[in-house]
Amino acid sequence: MFSWRSRNGSPALVCKNMKDNILILNTHRHGNLFHYGHFFSDLLYPEIINEIYNYKTVFRLKHIHQTLGIFSKIYEDVMGNKSIELDRKDFMELKSKVELFMLPTKDNYYDINYLNKFRDYIFNRYNVDQTDNTKYPEVLLIKRGDRIQLVDDPDLQKINTNVTTGRERREIERIELLEEILIRRYLYQERFQSVYLETMPFEQQVKLFYHAKIIIMSHGAALCNTLFCKKKTVLLEVNTERRATWKFIDKTSQLLELEHIKPNNNISDIYKVLSKYT
Repeated sequence: MFSWRSRNGSPALVCKNMKDNILILNTHRHGNLFHYGHFFSDLLYPEIINEIYNYKTVFRLKHIHQTLGIFSKIYEDVMGNKSIELDRKDFMELKSKVELFMLPTKDNYYDINYLNKFRDYIFNRYNVDQTDNTKYPEVLLIKRGDRIQLVDDPDLQKINTNVTTGRERREIERIELLEEILIRRYLYQERFQSVYLETMPFEQQVKLFYHAKIIIMSHGAALCNTLFCKKKTVLLEVNTERRATWKFIDKTSQLLELEHIKPNNNISDIYKVLSKYT
């Protein structure tokens, strides 16, 4: 047993068994982990594959590129453990007592077996009923909500320069009109629902995407949730940024055999695609 107290005077952390704890450095090269797309693809996906949920406490370096920000709450709920961020000195001091793991990048895990391992863990964690479709809409339109503060540490907030959201550049053109068309087409929301994901519980997001048959959304971080979709789900990733591509999503949608289509950002193109599937 050992007792550790951070330099900022926070309460002592007592670890009864050092094997129950791990230090992690994330080796992703681009972006910040407090953005949902990077949090999901560069951290949650490889950590579940590497079974980091088996540790009771995960220690991280408190750094603008390593912090989970507000997604630490989702992380702890998904993994069932505790995530603690330390300043560099405390991190290095703990290194002599706790195993250091350099988390491999997601590029090592583009394989259906790894993807199924990730999905199985999530589905078991949230008791996803794979037979019950009665409570969930068949058609989803993903809308972008207002910007929220993603970094909750006061010191890191001061140096965070990445404060925009995709809404400024990646919204579906005339999305309110598209929503009206979809409501009329799909029987006044008996089969259709438009949603904002920013404040929706993660478990609910998992179940919505799993049970959906058609999903319409712009290019952006929420595409990560398509990893929860069933085979042959129709995904309309609207091109809001000159044929934007994302290797992680292109690879995983191919592995899951999704009907992944990238219509142009106008209502007529989107509606033309939808007409083929309903």
